[in-house]
Amino acid sequence: MNSKERVMAAIQHKAVDRIPMFMDCTTSDVTEALIKASGCNTEEEMHERLHIDCRWCNCMDDFISDNVYKEGTSRDMWGIEKSLYGGIPVAHPLAGLERIEELDAYDHWPSPDQIDYDKYVNKMKQYGDYAVFGGMWSPFLEQASMLVGMEDFMMLMYDEPEVVDALLDRIVDFYLECNRRMFEKAGDHMQIFFMGDDYGTQNSLLYSPEMFRRFIKPRAKKLYDLAKSYGYVVQQHSCGSIVRIIPDLIDNGLDGLHPIQVSAAGMKLADLKEKYGKDLYFAGSMDAMHLLIDGTVEEIETAVKETMGLFDQGGFIFGPSQGFLPEIPPERIVMLYELGYKYGQKQNI
Repeated sequence: MNSKERVMAAIQHKAVDRIPMFMDCTTSDVTEALIKASGCNTEEEMHERLHIDCRWCNCMDDFISDNVYKEGTSRDMWGIEKSLYGGIPVAHPLAGLERIEELDAYDHWPSPDQIDYDKYVNKMKQYGDYAVFGGMWSPFLEQASMLVGMEDFMMLMYDEPEVVDALLDRIVDFYLECNRRMFEKAGDHMQIFFMGDDYGTQNSLLYSPEMFRRFIKPRAKKLYDLAKSYGYVVQQHSCGSIVRIIPDLIDNGLDGLHPIQVSAAGMKLADLKEKYGKDLYFAGSMDAMHLLIDGTVEEIETAVKETMGLFDQGGFIFGPSQGFLPEIPPERIVMLYELGYKYGQKQNI
């Protein structure tokens, strides 16, 4: 099997020669440290050395900035001023939003014409033997929160739901058109539409299941449906404890869940597999918050071995429970993938 065949078989819950793996680094600093720790010269060489089966060609539009200021911030394409490191909003341009007319007056709505789709599609074309995560990241809920401010946005859900509808529709319509253009150009050069938003905290949901179903679920479904109309697998990112809405995601047509934050309440991988393993494949789960930072080498090896042992008939892509942070020694990340390759070997095909 090549990497693409391996990933697609795992997604379809078929037996594989080994469990496929993906890489996820939070910053370029982590990637550069990993390249050095693995004894490589480039990111692609490092991916090959560590047997990474997936390649990212997502458009992370909210990190595109048009101005950089002496204060150490940038302004993204949505008009949000952010810190240069970490992309944290330092101001919310729609703070105090109360009326739909204020949305009409806002002069920083991005256009789908601003995205260079060919840049991402040309990158996809380099990865014919690998499974490609593509499309727009499409974090419509996070985008709304950054524009308005999370507290104000949550209050608007109760006080002015029609304003929230109008705001979310503008954002989702943008992502729908961007993704449509991306999909038209990408064709079969990508396999997996990988979108992300965060719905959970360490202990529970950010939004009640009722609010999720009212505002978020139907809009996520529009994005899922568009991707599926082009024949793509849909993989959803959400950190945190989201076990209470997994049935809603399945109802929307979700194929794969990422990153499985196992330290969050109710997110133990074995339990999720038992409940939802017939409906979903899982991507991630290796604890990047605690185990890879504080765990012993023996504890890491045991966790890898036990995790790989859960999946003899596909349904899993090995990787971290969140993007790798600078706090994790790069040598440990290299070791993680060496163990993943060792214990991910299967003899059943």
